[in-house]
Order: sequence, then structure tokens, then C-alpha cells
Amino acid sequence: MISNTERAAMRKRCERATKGPWTLDGGRYLPLNADVDGVPTQIGRVENVGRLSDEQVEWNGDFIAASRLDLPAALDMIDELIGMLNRMVETHGAHGSCKNNGCRDCRAAYDRTRDYLAKLEQTQ
Repeated sequence: MISNTERAAMRKRCERATKGPWTLDGGRYLPLNADVDGVPTQIGRVENVGRLSDEQVEWNGDFIAASRLDLPAALDMIDELIGMLNRMVETHGAHGSCKNNGCRDCRAAYDRTRDYLAKLEQTQ
């Protein structure tokens, strides 16, 4: 489980990094590039230091470059889902009939969601 604190740290790393998208050019050193203030700029490189195949190094570089947009998108989705879960718990907590009158499916979903959110808060 990723705590709220860990998600906030991930978000901060994303915000501090050079804006994306990042691209990876072929070649021996696989330059990692980004558009910085409208200027194509090399921001790093992925280099094969001898233990991996050139293909594996290129796959690693693709992963690094893609993560610049993938991680912020995943964090946005996680935040949206947690918000939906919180709204569901608030709704069912206020509604009372499902929670108190024994609607088993609704009650089980409510309990699992409430417990998950409580566990998430404890991992901070």
C-alpha cells in the first residue's frame, strides 16, 4: 500500500522534474531529451556500462522516459479513486439505511472501503 505521505512525495518529485514528455534517441549513449522552454535539450542519458544487452538498456531508457508522463497520470487516477471512495463512505454513513438495515452487499462494500481508507490514513 502506498501511503498518502508516499504519494505526496511522488507527486513532489514529478512536479520538480523537467516537464515532459521525455524522448529517448537511439545510439550508444541513448540521450534523454525534453523540451525546456521551447528548446530541445538533452537532460540525461542512459548508458550501457557492459552488463546488460543494448536492447535491455534501450528498454530501461524507454521506461524512464515514459514514466515522466505515466507516474503523474497514475497519481491523478489514484487521487480520483480515493476521492470516490471517500464520497461513497460519506454517502453511506449519512444514508444509514444500508448501513443499519442489513443490506449485506452494500454493507460489505461500505465496511471494506471504510477499513481500506482507515488503513491508508494509518500508513502516513
